Amino acid sequence: MDDLREQIRAQEGGLEHLMRKIPGFSGYKDREQRRQADEIQRRFLADALTRERERLSDVGNILLSNGGLQLMDDLDRVRTQFSGVIDRIRHAPQGYAGFFDAIRINEAELDRVYEYDLGMVSEVASIGEGISALANAAQTGEAFGDRLRATEAQIKALNQKLDERSKTMMGVS
Repeated sequence: MDDLREQIRAQEGGLEHLMRKIPGFSGYKDREQRRQADEIQRRFLADALTRERERLSDVGNILLSNGGLQLMDDLDRVRTQFSGVIDRIRHAPQGYAGFFDAIRINEAELDRVYEYDLGMVSEVASIGEGISALANAAQTGEAFGDRLRATEAQIKALNQKLDERSKTMMGVS
């Protein structure tokens, strides 16, 4: 997969190329492109996780049809945690945009934040596999509780990565 930052820069128009010759503008533009790439990546992650969360609703329907009413509270708790993680990703800060913002993030820090977000793509795939295993367990009735706890652990691990991302944004990592 091509780096989003490179794709964004490749789509610059003639005026933007000309403006890069203005002292200071090039660095500003590079930071804006890093923020834009990060925002696109986070939107992709949030959308993918939303689809996975919706699959948890399907798991709940399977569970109910197989008489698993007593496990619905646990599934709802995990679904709620999942929603919180999705909201954190969707609304995560992307770095300062204005001159007077309290926290300013340089290019290297923006790159580290983008790498955090890019690294979360594999986490989404892993959560998807966990939800597939959870759906199978809901149908067969085998080890559903264990599978649900494993899925919950994956969601908590993703939330932990978001904590690390926040520390990077604040400059305390």
